[in-house]
Order: sequence, then C-alpha cells, then structure tokens
Amino acid sequence: MDFLPPDGEISTYWDHLESLLPFLEQKGLERGIRVTTRYKGLDGEPYETSWLLNPFIYRDGRFTRHSSMGDLVKAVERLTAVKRRDARSGAEE
Repeated sequence: MDFLPPDGEISTYWDHLESLLPFLEQKGLERGIRVTTRYKGLDGEPYETSWLLNPFIYRDGRFTRHSSMGDLVKAVERLTAVKRRDARSGAEE
C-alpha cells in the first residue's frame, strides 16, 4: 500500500479461527504475521512501526461466541427501539 490518509485504518475480517488457523499453518505462519509500516511524519522525519499479529494465541481461549450479521441487525433494532422510547418519554415531559 503506497498511501494511508491521516486517521486512515487498515482492517481485515479474519472470519472464524477454526478456518483461519489451519490456513495459516499450511502457509507456515504458526508464529504469526509481521506487519511493518513506514511513513514520514509531518516534520519530514521517517518512522517505522512493526507489529506481530498472531491469532494462534486465541486458539484455546475463545471468550466470545461468533456473531452473525443477524445478531448485529437485532442489536441495532433493540437500540433503535430504546432510542424511540426515550424520545417519546422526553416529548411527554
């Protein structure tokens, strides 16, 4: 990637660990993936930041269940209902 705007973000959806981890193992990436960003600051000085992304640390310790798009829709619908109820309550006062 040649350019990332200010406040930009790099994101990826890794799906389920159950399918991701065997894929990474096949690629020989059991120790994770090293990501390095190089950039120039506003002062013109070069900077470099490196991260190790290692989803294997979560292999036996999933603390949350996988959510689906349906779960997200239900959550938004609940929030909308609460907001509407609060708006009606505020109008009655």
